[in-house]
Amino acid sequence: LYTSVARNAARLGELDEAWRLWRALRHNNGEPDEVFFTVMLSVCGRRSETERALALFDELLQLGGHPTDVTYDALIHACASRRDYADEALLIFERMKTAGFVPTLTTYEGVMRAMAHKRDHGAELERVYAAAVEQFGQKARLRVRLLLSFALQCEAFGQDTEMFVAKGATVLADVAHPSVAELDAQFRLLAGALRLRRAAAAMDALPPSAARRNVMLRSYWRARRADDALALAYRAIDEQLLNGAGVSYALGACARAYYLRSGRKLLHDAQRAGIEVDLDGRRRSRALRQFQRLEKHVEQLK
Repeated sequence: LYTSVARNAARLGELDEAWRLWRALRHNNGEPDEVFFTVMLSVCGRRSETERALALFDELLQLGGHPTDVTYDALIHACASRRDYADEALLIFERMKTAGFVPTLTTYEGVMRAMAHKRDHGAELERVYAAAVEQFGQKARLRVRLLLSFALQCEAFGQDTEMFVAKGATVLADVAHPSVAELDAQFRLLAGALRLRRAAAAMDALPPSAARRNVMLRSYWRARRADDALALAYRAIDEQLLNGAGVSYALGACARAYYLRSGRKLLHDAQRAGIEVDLDGRRRSRALRQFQRLEKHVEQLK
């Protein structure tokens, strides 16, 4: 009963409730089964509580429990949620295979996410991706899903963009009638490689979304294209698809072009449109910090 209720709570995002049920079971001298441990490992992953996840896994083994492939997947994703646990994720991946489990697509996605956290893991990332393609690559749809995951990790953590763009051209050519997910993969590949004109055309061919606007704004920031970033940001405001992250990328692009006045006007217009921008939080993006440094520098020169 505890397990099923906690699993439903986790699915609904009620993570505190899942932990409350865990503590209640232990308080009543109950022993959680492998499924309950797996649920709580997943909860740890969603909160980036990797140390807690590793401690839970050790406790499961000490109690004589038998981890399943889903248990290993949850632990790998918990390690992937933190930059400093890439090596642990790879060790767990190897341990999973040694235990006789066949990695799933979810397994590979978690390991690739973990490997991409560090530049010196680029070779490992490529090796894991190649192994996944060898296992699942006979199906074009699965190859696209793998490619999209690979591309997102490379894009997010600064790996070799040209590498996955070349792969993308080959993989997507195998799909006669691409789905929205596959067209989205192509768009993200182009944006990640700063093929900006083609990426903008691919974005316009897809259903509008804030996430895609953010991807494009991030590419404009990386490419120092302030005019394009401003144009897209105001377009997104009109579409009601701009959020705080998108504003930060546009401001970062303004900072790189020294467009201080235009950046301040965009920030004012975004806030007037009800868009919340965290200007003081510890987790501010690098793009936003660049704009704030420019503001501070200009004030010091006055």
